[in-house]
Amino acid sequence: MGVCVKICAGDLNKQISVLRRTLQPPRMGLSASESTFETIETPWSKIVTVRGSRRYNGVNIDKSTTHLFECRYQPELMMLDGDGEIFISLENVNITNYYKVLEITNVDEQNVKLIFQCTNRGDSEKEGSNA
Repeated sequence: MGVCVKICAGDLNKQISVLRRTLQPPRMGLSASESTFETIETPWSKIVTVRGSRRYNGVNIDKSTTHLFECRYQPELMMLDGDGEIFISLENVNITNYYKVLEITNVDEQNVKLIFQCTNRGDSEKEGSNA
């Protein structure tokens, strides 16, 4: 029998956006494609920053993982098939950071908690001042 997976509501203290990215072909005269993001869900999450190599449930997590986002199980999130085009955005005081989802795990297959294994995308959107 598996271990009971519990979620403390107080741990889910950051609201994130789960996004699907689509690439638009370059416009005339431009060489770069444009990304557009569609919001799929906005769950509350616990965020764990990962440093170096880390094991989770006995499985070695890839060194490129920088963050784990833990949230309550939602079937529509578990069914995402994004071919590397699923992202998470997190807003922090006028800055939106983006994280590429590497893998989504249904912890112990209990349909209680999902873990998004992510890597920092490396870019962010900053809002200008309204002065």
